[in-house]
Amino acid sequence: MAKGKALNLDELYGKNDPVVVIFQDKEYELLRPDSWTPEVYAKYVSLQKTMTEKELLHSMETPKAFDKLTTTLHKILEIISPELAAMDLSLGKQSAIIEHYASVVFPEELSTARKMVASKNQTGA
Repeated sequence: MAKGKALNLDELYGKNDPVVVIFQDKEYELLRPDSWTPEVYAKYVSLQKTMTEKELLHSMETPKAFDKLTTTLHKILEIISPELAAMDLSLGKQSAIIEHYASVVFPEELSTARKMVASKNQTGA
């Protein structure tokens, strides 16, 4: 093991172990970021940023915000699993898949995003 300061990419971005979703007794392996093009990665980051917008945090308040939330979730799912995105999954299932994916692949970013959301909720920003 390295002594001193080391950049641990496994810790920062998750290990390259498969991320799997089981649905209706079938396993679906989700795509890892190392398989994405820079354009796809940029799109994913942009969509994740959209998820922290105030209007989406209160998406049940207006139909327009709710539509934006459902569209954003579906676009994220298209990136991580085109096969699952092609199915008629409920909003809750899509959200659970994305949350699981983020917690495994981007644990540090998910923690930061949760803190941002909590802060926005407290300040009403």
